[in-house]
Amino acid sequence: GGGEGGGRLLNPYMIPSRAEDLQPPSDSMHQTLFTIDYSKKFIRECVLTLRECDVSATEAIGSTFCYCCWNNQSFSACTIEDLQIQISGVAPNEVKSYFKVLTDILLIEDSLQEKRIGFAISGGKYQPHVSIFKTMSNSSTVASEFKKTYQAIKFLVGLSNRSRAAKRYLQQHPSEWQWAVVWLRRRLQASDYSWSSSTFSNDSTSVRTFQRSVSAQDTLEEAHALLLEIEARDSRHSSSQVADKNQHTRVSSYDGHVESSSTTNQSNLDRIEG
Repeated sequence: GGGEGGGRLLNPYMIPSRAEDLQPPSDSMHQTLFTIDYSKKFIRECVLTLRECDVSATEAIGSTFCYCCWNNQSFSACTIEDLQIQISGVAPNEVKSYFKVLTDILLIEDSLQEKRIGFAISGGKYQPHVSIFKTMSNSSTVASEFKKTYQAIKFLVGLSNRSRAAKRYLQQHPSEWQWAVVWLRRRLQASDYSWSSSTFSNDSTSVRTFQRSVSAQDTLEEAHALLLEIEARDSRHSSSQVADKNQHTRVSSYDGHVESSSTTNQSNLDRIEG
């Protein structure tokens, strides 16, 4: 299995996919991957490597992390935390590989998926400052960091398009998502930015600052569409609550009328008997 809680389940991230073709890991390898003190060192080295490695190496590290994170809460938490620390600390043009690997991990469909998504987006109980929302907020007021806020928004849009669990989580945090949409709209409307060529992408590692682009406009439209979904959902929920309240009021009024009528009838009966 790929860790705690998943011993009897077949880890879908095994390579090759046929379990009988795999050799069991040595004791030292198992200790390195799944003993917390050793796994932290392994995770740290892999995460630091992401800063300068090529696409194939990034994919290999992502696959390794997915295998180890599957149904493994401690490994998942350590990996996500280290990725978040790097995302918040490196230059905006160096975060692409970190977001790629984080996406891979958050798309793992196991018993821990919702916990991972919440931990990555909002942060943990003891480290709320290590989160996508916090990175977005911190980078949003520094011009040289605007690109990082944009990439974080784009990351969340892409994640919600691929994961129902991620979309549900964002729907539960409408104020944060509304802030993100407003921020990106203002950046695209700012007069101090000129429109880039149609082929330009803010994902390019050679560009350090945020620029207005067709891709950024597309991201804004997708982010706004998600916000409209959230607002429509909240509106339906509010309408349902109002309807339930009105129904409760009508029932209460009816009960009061019945009780009043019953009291009056009893009073009349007492007078008759008297």
